[in-house]
Amino acid sequence: AGERQDLALARVGGDAGPIIPRGRGCEVTNIVTFNERYEGVHQVTLAGTFRSSEGVVEVGRSVAERIPSALRLPKAMVRGGHQRWERGDMIARDFGDEAEEAAWICDRIEMMRGLAFQDGADDERRGLSWSDFAVLYRSVANDAGPLVAEMRRRDIPYVVKGLNRLFDSPEIQAVVAVFRYMVQEISAADLHHAWEVARLLPTGGSWTKALAVLEEGRDFDRGERWGVYNIQRLYLEFLESLGLREETVPGDPVRAELVFYQLGKFSQAISDFEQIYFNTEPKQKYASFASWLEYQAPGYYAESDADVGYALPDAVTLTTVHQAKGMQWPAVFLPCLRANRFPAKRQGGLGLFHVIPETAIADSDRYRGTVEDETRLFYVAVTRAQKYLFLSFSPGGSQLYRRRSAFFDHCATQQWFSTRDQGVPADAARLEPRAIHETPNVTLAFSELKYLFECPYQIKLSRR
Repeated sequence: AGERQDLALARVGGDAGPIIPRGRGCEVTNIVTFNERYEGVHQVTLAGTFRSSEGVVEVGRSVAERIPSALRLPKAMVRGGHQRWERGDMIARDFGDEAEEAAWICDRIEMMRGLAFQDGADDERRGLSWSDFAVLYRSVANDAGPLVAEMRRRDIPYVVKGLNRLFDSPEIQAVVAVFRYMVQEISAADLHHAWEVARLLPTGGSWTKALAVLEEGRDFDRGERWGVYNIQRLYLEFLESLGLREETVPGDPVRAELVFYQLGKFSQAISDFEQIYFNTEPKQKYASFASWLEYQAPGYYAESDADVGYALPDAVTLTTVHQAKGMQWPAVFLPCLRANRFPAKRQGGLGLFHVIPETAIADSDRYRGTVEDETRLFYVAVTRAQKYLFLSFSPGGSQLYRRRSAFFDHCATQQWFSTRDQGVPADAARLEPRAIHETPNVTLAFSELKYLFECPYQIKLSRR
């Protein structure tokens, strides 16, 4: 089974350059020795890297070469695209604390927004927009808090990819209050206050109608019309009765897009719950759902790889390196590069080898995670950048994370990196910020088609 998984990875390994990221437990030598174990193997080397500038490519190569040659495929990486490296494009900085690091990242994003950028060799230049910036973490759940707080303070639009940190947003806290009201944990006045604080009450919307939907929903014996997916239906009816649509969200269009992205993510959380509890008696289901939202869901989605849709709004992306595989951005930040975080420390506690003797499995280390695995992952992180790459360190809250990562020190010594930030040149070309909106390939499962026919509004929510 491990070899089949590794072969599947090998087929899509072009994006990973000379190394292929692997899941814990995969045996990388299945790929490295493949041509020695099978006859008639024809190797095709994809040497050109069209995504990134020469500086990013060369740093990626130097990271790959940290892995012993016996554990990777040899390959000469060559810049094949049009992006040019210029001094100041790549910076490595260390800071005294997390707040200082977060402020620098926000400063950089704000000063670079509007810089002229050319996506393809034949494309028209445009100004960098919010969605051209990504912040990649080894662990969003553990490290993103200070940056999230700073972005909120400055009103910088951001999204956390997947369902990670979903329940931290004011919009979702207001939605959670709806279900606390349903089980009589809070009053109608408390619920209204939560929606006021979240700035979700649309001008001209009818709070009376929306509240009436919830009151009717407390009649848990409404029969067949309510159906088994009653939580999702209540959620959609409440939003519809309130008159909350993307064009009625208070604030500018960027905020409206972000709000609906968050509401769509919550719709996914409802679906996750109802797929398990769909046959539960409605009154008990609502009580269980309210309890799940408060005590279990935030931890359940702490490092979720799930994502609810394909259309990201024009906002800075915060995500894990794992979730960034296959993606690219003009500018990438890699913060919190701390020893024992990235590379992550080896796993301890109860695990596989408390049940199975280590001697029963060849190369048992691969199930604990190795430095080579972490190096492959760092290679992925570095090579997500097209032109601008910013690495930073600040000491974490415990003694375990007080030292710089070996990855940070490695990159800081490379000729391509500057360790001082000279800012954006005064004569740098600037254009009106304009986000790229690509047309995605949409795939709908049968259950999604069913919802589309029943309620197109629900599909709009779930596909934000």
